[in-house]
Amino acid sequence: MVTSDRVEAVIERIRPLLQAEGADIELLQVEKHAAQVRVTGLCSCASRTNGEPIARAQGAPPELSTLTPISLDDRLLEVERSLIAWALAASRGNKSRAAALLRVKRSTLGDRIRHCGLEPSTVARKETPVDATVPA
Repeated sequence: MVTSDRVEAVIERIRPLLQAEGADIELLQVEKHAAQVRVTGLCSCASRTNGEPIARAQGAPPELSTLTPISLDDRLLEVERSLIAWALAASRGNKSRAAALLRVKRSTLGDRIRHCGLEPSTVARKETPVDATVPA
């Protein structure tokens, strides 16, 4: 249950962090399972009266042109491959057990194995215990 005392305690812990960024937080409403708060002063898109953007306390955000783009699809495929390879290795190639480790249906696992270009033969059947840790 959410109480106003508990919410106030959390707010008091994060208020100094927000104030260091030039922002503040206030409690608006507390209900049984939720609380509403308002954080002000964090918008880096605000502008001064002369039209210049306001720089944040630790410097302005980098220009979009200086950032290196990444492909979300490639990253997701990479993570999916890693998790499927881990599950197949941990289950010694048993797709039913691998599907249970990943909490998906066996047919879904088969579809994802094909989508990722993995086949049980490409994933080494290691003597990895089923309770091995998930890769980072």
